[in-house]
Amino acid sequence: MGSLFLAWSLANVTLPPAPRRVLPPAKTQEEQQLEIKRRRQERARKIKPRPKTARFAPQKPEDIKFHILSQYVYPRVFTSGPRKRYVAEPTPHAALVWWQACEQRSRPLYVFRFAPFVGSGIYDNTAGRFGLSYLGIGLGIGRLKTHHLNAQRQKQALEARQLTSRLSKTHLRGWTLSLGLALQVRHGRVDSSTDPPPEDLDTSKGVTVDGFGLWSEFSYLLKLFGTLGVHGSVGFQQGRGKVFTYAGLGANFWH
Repeated sequence: MGSLFLAWSLANVTLPPAPRRVLPPAKTQEEQQLEIKRRRQERARKIKPRPKTARFAPQKPEDIKFHILSQYVYPRVFTSGPRKRYVAEPTPHAALVWWQACEQRSRPLYVFRFAPFVGSGIYDNTAGRFGLSYLGIGLGIGRLKTHHLNAQRQKQALEARQLTSRLSKTHLRGWTLSLGLALQVRHGRVDSSTDPPPEDLDTSKGVTVDGFGLWSEFSYLLKLFGTLGVHGSVGFQQGRGKVFTYAGLGANFWH
């Protein structure tokens, strides 16, 4: 009997009702927009911006301080007096060009230049070879500007893997025009013995300092890959009884 009574009691026990779920009041559209804005601001504070690397940052023309120029020139020589049939051979030239800081688009330049010329010719009916080295300084003017590729050309270059989008940001192009004086140092070799040796071919004193000469040069510059670029130049070098004209192609280092 006791077990039957216990089972009957448990069957008739009434459980308390479940608590009613209270829903929060519905937000207006303005409150929802404020909540979205607040969450976006919280996410923006948590995400730290990545620092920009200066390695591939676009370089401005006014950032350039100097460039070193190295080129291979193809000269032609014009002579007067006893000099005949002078032929100049291709030779390397080098120069250091310092860009003065200036707010103007065209900037002053200071140039230190080394320009050797070698070849053969006839001086006063004596055949021989000559070597003339010109060490000079000069002043000039130059201009640089940022070179932008249009969208179609940049896409073609990227497809051809000729350059990357990072490198294309550093393109600069410009020109320089310089004028100066150079000290002429000469040495030579005479094919036939003469007494005294002819002037341009004189080897009796070894290397000889032989006065000053006027020079001028125009260069078109293109800075392509970081600190490296290419250029083309035309110019002239005046010496005693001769004038060298030349055109050259070469590479340059920028800083």
